[in-house]
Amino acid sequence: MSRLLPVRTHTGLSEELLHRYLAGTHPSRLSPALDAPDWERDQERELAARRLERDFVERERPVWRVSFAACPRKRTSSWPGSKG
Repeated sequence: MSRLLPVRTHTGLSEELLHRYLAGTHPSRLSPALDAPDWERDQERELAARRLERDFVERERPVWRVSFAACPRKRTSSWPGSKG
């Protein structure tokens, strides 16, 4: 269990619960399947999960942009087998 204070998102879920929810949806969302008995409900759940993912990524984008801006842009060494 996290010792961090829960941070509330606009959905009312803490960040930890949001991650757990999204991770819990992956097996059913990302596995191949045949006909679903209630495909419309499945589509609604898929859309809801995608919206949560999109909102999360867009919230995090400015934070990571700062970190990525500090990364070197030129290769400083070459990996075995790579050109350059």
